Amino acid sequence: MATQLQIEKLTNKAVKYCNQRKLAQGRQAAKKLISMDSSNFNGHQILGLINLEEKRFRLAIENFLDAIKFAQEGNNVVKVKLNLGTCYESVEDWELAIKWYQAVLEEDMTNATALMGKGKVLNSLGNFKEALINFKQVIFYPDKSETNHSVARAVAHSNVMQSPLVVPDETDINLLKRDIEQCSSDNVEALINYNFALGAGLERLKFFDEAFAAYSNGNRIKRNNVRYPEAKLLKAGESLFDIFDKEIFLKLKKLSRQQTAPIFVLGLPRSGTTLIESILGAAPGVAEKGELPWIPSLITEMEQKPLKGKSYPDVIYEFDQKLIEKKANQYLQRAGIEPGTIAVDKLPGNFWHIGFIKILFPKAKIIHCFKNPIDACFSLFKQHFGDGHAFCYEMSEIIRYQKFYYKMMDHWLKLLGDDLFQLPYEAFIDNPDKIGQSLFKFCDLEWDKDYLNSFTKRKSVRTASVVQVREGLFKTALMRWKHYDSYMDEAKEEFKEFYDDEYNYLPEWKPGLLRRRETKTPIIRIDSNSFPF
Repeated sequence: MATQLQIEKLTNKAVKYCNQRKLAQGRQAAKKLISMDSSNFNGHQILGLINLEEKRFRLAIENFLDAIKFAQEGNNVVKVKLNLGTCYESVEDWELAIKWYQAVLEEDMTNATALMGKGKVLNSLGNFKEALINFKQVIFYPDKSETNHSVARAVAHSNVMQSPLVVPDETDINLLKRDIEQCSSDNVEALINYNFALGAGLERLKFFDEAFAAYSNGNRIKRNNVRYPEAKLLKAGESLFDIFDKEIFLKLKKLSRQQTAPIFVLGLPRSGTTLIESILGAAPGVAEKGELPWIPSLITEMEQKPLKGKSYPDVIYEFDQKLIEKKANQYLQRAGIEPGTIAVDKLPGNFWHIGFIKILFPKAKIIHCFKNPIDACFSLFKQHFGDGHAFCYEMSEIIRYQKFYYKMMDHWLKLLGDDLFQLPYEAFIDNPDKIGQSLFKFCDLEWDKDYLNSFTKRKSVRTASVVQVREGLFKTALMRWKHYDSYMDEAKEEFKEFYDDEYNYLPEWKPGLLRRRETKTPIIRIDSNSFPF
């Protein structure tokens, strides 16, 4: 029987490991706590937090439910309930997510985290009216000692500013400006969210100069507080061009016996991937899986655990039939894709990994979504993504990343040719039925024009542009950058070959070529000489 002192020491050790992000050691310590005392609240809670951090949501749910089961007076059950709400939200069990957020609100109706969580779930379900009530409560309830209350309030402001039910008025803007003025300069995350929220509100009111200033402030603060190893990242991308040449690519594709054909919808963020996933998901037998982390996760594992002294991407040379099959099955198992299921993985950043994907799944369908480059730049600049996307917070870095993305897509196009479906957002919005038919033919699916209304009917939407997706096909977002014309000179110069002399977009993308149409401008080839690094 372990003594109380031994349990306290081990608990502190587990917490220390977690704070140092040594999750494996933290997991081991938490399991030891539970082995010493199966009803140990802290052991179950810590194990749940580790699984939550690693996105093992189902396991985390089990841990948190055990923690509540064994909770005693003095244990912080509120945080466990909030984490249960987060986990159920992450696995899209909306009813149980709301149940746990509501359980916290029944004890404290002003809990900002619970109000925000419930509001986000209602937003995803398209219940904008009830969601708006929760967001406004966060704004109007006074600050407490609750952790991250200001961050929750800032995110609530953002949701109010973008709600389809109201147009922000002077009162909303003034409340937001007041909160910005009162926010501590140390509360970086809140200040970032406040400024992006202010930009969104001012944009809807057509105060474009003030909106751009607010977006710029949010981006500046964010960029100063994120690590973006640009040179290292792009160098890693360059290495893929050498590894995934035509010879090795064709050789390894022939080794795979995998008959499963997932659909991968990819491109830059905010390029229409959620819209396309929704339309595909309307077809019988097609499962929408959202933005799955498992392709990047498999690659990270190969980077951290070299094989024969080689990590990814050099380890590709060591691939054989057995290893290819193992990696393919790991992806299918983690993604929950059953044999015979047609699943859609819409993680935009998978454009980095198209070569790896096609080696694992030679029959996979790759759909590349893209929009006109200056709109793409501005869409990224005005969006606070929260986690990841570190390249999005400085316009020059966005432009360089986008040019590299073009170079990478150019490489995959040369390898895949017609085995990669090109979907320009503007052309799709202009003629959705025609492109929809071509898309479904590419995916070996039967087309029905009614699928174009699928996004207005779907039960839930989890995306940075949840409101726009619910609205469906709309042209108001096209060429939105022109409202900010005077601030987009760098992007205009870098991408002028895509536009006519009045900067009307003229899309044409062919394997190996990016060029302006119906002009005498020479063909533009994307090569390393166009890069400043």
